[in-house]
Amino acid sequence: FTFVEPGRLGIEFDKSTACLKVISAVELGSAAAGFQLEVGDEVVSISGEPARNLTWEETLEALQARPIVLSVRRGEEARRRSEAQAGASNFFRTFAGWTRNAFKVGARELEAMAAE
Repeated sequence: FTFVEPGRLGIEFDKSTACLKVISAVELGSAAAGFQLEVGDEVVSISGEPARNLTWEETLEALQARPIVLSVRRGEEARRRSEAQAGASNFFRTFAGWTRNAFKVGARELEAMAAE
């Protein structure tokens, strides 16, 4: 994700570990929310620098720069939510396709009956 606009990203971190940079909160309407960052996602690198190598002070300083490129590993909770949304999306896409095909078959049958 590349952030170019000045201002807050709208994320907070779980600071219970020194090296893992795991998102603990995402502000609604923020740039981070716009990029669909979610609670549980881990920031892996900040502008190419491995996040695990940064202190919390260095992390916060690096997040102020613009443009900034974040590499993120989807967290387990966020991954489950995304998979559930994808499953629902696939279901509706499949259902919509089935409905379209059923409509086409029905239309052909009506045309055939009308032609007789």
